[in-house]
Amino acid sequence: MNTYSVVCKILGAAMIIFSTYVTGKKIEKNYTKRVEKLNEIKSILIYLENLIKTTNKVLQSCFEVCATQYKGDGSKIFYDAADNLKMERSTPESAWAKAVDDNELYLKQQDINIIKELGKLLGATDRDGQAENISNVMKRLENQQIEAEKERAKDGKVAGKLSLAVGAGIVILLL
Repeated sequence: MNTYSVVCKILGAAMIIFSTYVTGKKIEKNYTKRVEKLNEIKSILIYLENLIKTTNKVLQSCFEVCATQYKGDGSKIFYDAADNLKMERSTPESAWAKAVDDNELYLKQQDINIIKELGKLLGATDRDGQAENISNVMKRLENQQIEAEKERAKDGKVAGKLSLAVGAGIVILLL
């Protein structure tokens, strides 16, 4: 076996281990992003709830204010929902659902369904009713966030370590 062959094998092994390590870190990061996005959306919903309770602004205006007060992927939902409400024949429910669907949030389908349920309730009741519905959605998102934190602690670290082990296993099989 010549030196060139050995060097190629070592470089190939390093690339395999590096790529599986990076893949594991990306999976781990997705668990973290889910927790962050749930927290971000809850914060914006608190602000929305307060706006609805304390001002006489229309829903579109409330969405716009929320979008400008927060800078993140979660605020984009509110910006898009406000834009969707400007369109003719758009109900709060359809505007909200389209905004949620159009944004990638690193959330599970169950999280998205809870967030979408908010659209069914917006604009359908008086201010107190809407604030109560937002509060109920926030409680459900809080439960989802607790579950996401548990998953991040358990599965996120396992994914990182397992991907590295798989990379090492592939290298052993190839050598």
